[in-house]
Amino acid sequence: MLDTLSDVCTVCGTTFEVTARAIQERVKRGVSFRCRSCVAKSIWSNHSEEVKEKRSEKLSKSHTEHWDAMSEDERQRRSKMLRKYNDEYWENCNEEDMKVRSDKLSGSLKEYWNNLSEEEKIIKVDTLNAGARKWWDSLTPEEKEAHNDKIRDYYANMSTEDKKSLSDRIKSYWQGLSQEAMDKVSMRASKHFTEYYKNLSDEVRSEISKRVSDHFKNYWSNLTDEERQLISERYSRQAKDQWDSMTPEQYEDWDSKRISGYAKYLDKSPLSRNESAFAELLNVHTILFEAGHYNISKHKDFDDMFPSNPVTGSQRISPYHCWDFLVNGNTLIDIDGSIHDPNQTNYDVTIPNGNKVLMSDYIQFKDSQRPYQTDDMDGYVVLCYDNNLIDDTLVLSFQTGEIITVKQLIVLLQLPYDK
Repeated sequence: MLDTLSDVCTVCGTTFEVTARAIQERVKRGVSFRCRSCVAKSIWSNHSEEVKEKRSEKLSKSHTEHWDAMSEDERQRRSKMLRKYNDEYWENCNEEDMKVRSDKLSGSLKEYWNNLSEEEKIIKVDTLNAGARKWWDSLTPEEKEAHNDKIRDYYANMSTEDKKSLSDRIKSYWQGLSQEAMDKVSMRASKHFTEYYKNLSDEVRSEISKRVSDHFKNYWSNLTDEERQLISERYSRQAKDQWDSMTPEQYEDWDSKRISGYAKYLDKSPLSRNESAFAELLNVHTILFEAGHYNISKHKDFDDMFPSNPVTGSQRISPYHCWDFLVNGNTLIDIDGSIHDPNQTNYDVTIPNGNKVLMSDYIQFKDSQRPYQTDDMDGYVVLCYDNNLIDDTLVLSFQTGEIITVKQLIVLLQLPYDK
């Protein structure tokens, strides 16, 4: 066995083992004492960009071929081994060593990331996400919980400065993306989350929904009015761009699926004061009803009647409307409170694209579509503009244009149906 001695790298200061013969050779040749890592870096830095690129491609190809040749069990064992070594390395580092190492890695990653094109960044993010999902799926429930506990403990023990630094880095990442890249990443993330979410139990979904809701409320409450406006405008622009890229057929298919998704949760939505009062009347007279009902078909004249929204300028008008009640399976009823009274909504509001419109115009245009959203059923609107529903509250019939009272409507609903 060759005799070895400890020496210190003149470049990075790392202590490393070297043979006595190597020391003699270096002294004889007048070469500085460097560790293996610094020697490799020195050799690498002297290569041309062309040589570096070829060697990188060769190494990448070699690693990929080696990984592809492994069985699934071998890959999992290797991944766990690498994670174990990585965890042990960081656990044995003192705070100063960790900072030096982190800064060095951060600098290298930033340089690498900044040299990627937008397309390469998207591909890289998708690849990393796919790998992360595959790794996560390979864990046992106990391993997943242990991993989550580790992350929670790490974040809980972070200083306020470190938390702010992390938040700033995430914001910097997003701000560095083009709008197109941001939209693509967001849509992919949404798609992956949807696939993940639909496989969860109701209990887990409820827990996640509450956690997300609490986080969003806290996040939104800490924003300035200007920041909220910018976010609203961005989401409005993304939705508009998405809609504009669709054909009429694609939009109708998307809108139909959207309505179908909303309909599943209508029975869980609380009723307003006026709706509760009307529901109580229906219950007292043992009239069957369903609270919250979307029409399922598109009227043949809908597009001709509503080619665009004259208030907002939107070219996409949904042919679907959520009625407050479906009664006896054949009659649709809306309870219009004070927000539907033009005399009480004569003020400006800011819509998501940043423009100001008259609230009464916005509501009236929506209301004007209802006669074409009935699925050929009878439709009534209870004109409860004072938000106090009583027997004498007026009711408009879409079929006849007549004005009756709530008391008369209840009587009609108890009669045999004759279309």
